[in-house]
Amino acid sequence: MDNSETSSDFSSEQKQSAKKDIVLPCNLNIAAVQLKTMDFRGCIKSCGEVLKIDSTSSKGLYRRAQACKEIKDYELGIKDLQRCLEYDANNKEASALLAQCQKLLKAEEAQQKRLYSKMFA
Repeated sequence: MDNSETSSDFSSEQKQSAKKDIVLPCNLNIAAVQLKTMDFRGCIKSCGEVLKIDSTSSKGLYRRAQACKEIKDYELGIKDLQRCLEYDANNKEASALLAQCQKLLKAEEAQQKRLYSKMFA
């Protein structure tokens, strides 16, 4: 490729391939850093960008679920983990995190039920 080529010289197939080959791993790496630095909302956003490019990305789904667990959005985390396991049924980390999120969601629902029963009693 010489310097006179511009982005308009690329076919849409080449652009899509470049997104998958370059943008996707970059966003997955950014999401991993955001998890480590406890920027959970940023991680969710980065994983969303990954999932726009590849809706079957197990890493994107798993990392977003990890961040969702941390901000207590268990329902989205559970949905992501179920999708992750559809594409990668042997993912032990996803299975373990799914069990944790389901347990935490049940506990949260029970707590809300107790709270509301006292309010309206």
